[in-house]
Amino acid sequence: MVSKPLQSLGNISYALYLVHWPILILYSTAVEKPHVNFLEGTAIIAVSIGLAWVLIQFVEKPLRYRKDPFIPWLMKILRFKRVFAVKTWADQLAFLAATFLLAGIPLAGAQAWVNYSNTQASIQAETQTQTATDNHLGARAIGTDQALMHDDPIPNGDLKNQYEMLSDGKCEGNFALSHDSLKKYCSSQKNGTDDSPLMMVVGNSHAEQAMAMFKPVAEQSKVNMQSILLGGCQYPQQDASSSNECAEFNRDVTEEILQRKPQTVVIIATIAEARSNEERIDPALEETVKKFTDAGIQVVGVRDNPRYDYNVYECAQKAGDDLESCARPVSEKLAEKNPAQEVFDKYKDKGAVLVDMTDLYCPEGMCQPVVGNVYVYIDENHVSKAYGRTMAKTMLERAAKGGWIPTGMLSL
Repeated sequence: MVSKPLQSLGNISYALYLVHWPILILYSTAVEKPHVNFLEGTAIIAVSIGLAWVLIQFVEKPLRYRKDPFIPWLMKILRFKRVFAVKTWADQLAFLAATFLLAGIPLAGAQAWVNYSNTQASIQAETQTQTATDNHLGARAIGTDQALMHDDPIPNGDLKNQYEMLSDGKCEGNFALSHDSLKKYCSSQKNGTDDSPLMMVVGNSHAEQAMAMFKPVAEQSKVNMQSILLGGCQYPQQDASSSNECAEFNRDVTEEILQRKPQTVVIIATIAEARSNEERIDPALEETVKKFTDAGIQVVGVRDNPRYDYNVYECAQKAGDDLESCARPVSEKLAEKNPAQEVFDKYKDKGAVLVDMTDLYCPEGMCQPVVGNVYVYIDENHVSKAYGRTMAKTMLERAAKGGWIPTGMLSL
């Protein structure tokens, strides 16, 4: 530390600490790159050192070594008698305020820019997916030479926006529930009139993500939607006689559905495992399907998506062109035969429909992190809303082939 360049750098070290991060974030966001190369990094360091020096010379030193009180008007207004003490206090306060401003303004500006960019990226991603651009086909690219395309895949913004939601929020009015305990789990979306058919999606966060496939269908067919969701709570569940939150949720949801009698109930029919292919069904599945179909309610069961013991989205981002390193054979993820098939076949003639989308997650037997230039997952096991919406058409075709009628009415 005896060299003058290092001593000079040490003198501006705190200012350098304050400015380098906002500069790095603003630059990375502006060029839409998560990492910078050597030349870019060198330039960012040089700019940061220059800005830190400017702050020291023209902001910190003038504040630190000034002779006159920084806020004499404040002392005059407050009519302090101990001028020396007040002057010292005022100087310290002014210096602290300036320090917070110097640190806070760049950081706040950087964060605001990042939030804006993420929001714009999410909006762009949704627009691209809904309009099925040639560059982001998602599941619609399967069977074409674009299936494994990964040129700037989406979503690349705020992943919190990748959880599907219903637009009307709380369940009130025509969507009001008879069980008060379920209100906090409920949301709704009115696509038709008060008398329009109702589709209810119930269960855990995988049922929530499945809404990305069903929501476009409901909107186009003018079917109202209602969701009752509790993260981490499988529906149906055999131990619903116990006293925990999930058990109470299961009991109340079943009663609500039987009382409400919607045209369709959507559930996740199977349960996949992250570390094996031991996919299973809950023992309560058959009893639940029977209850609903006996009541004249259509039941659409969706086979669970493959789960992982690592973050598939992050793996794909880090892998670059080596996306196969994040892929896994479907034989390692799901059972060879859909374990819910027998139950739904048994009640098929009464309105039970099983939808299996495995080949859209795992085209040609390999479960991919990116399909059709769209990220399939946002973490270890949740399918992105962007990808889910690209599966809507295929889901409808398969469910309709199995006998599902979204409106609950026959077109004769």
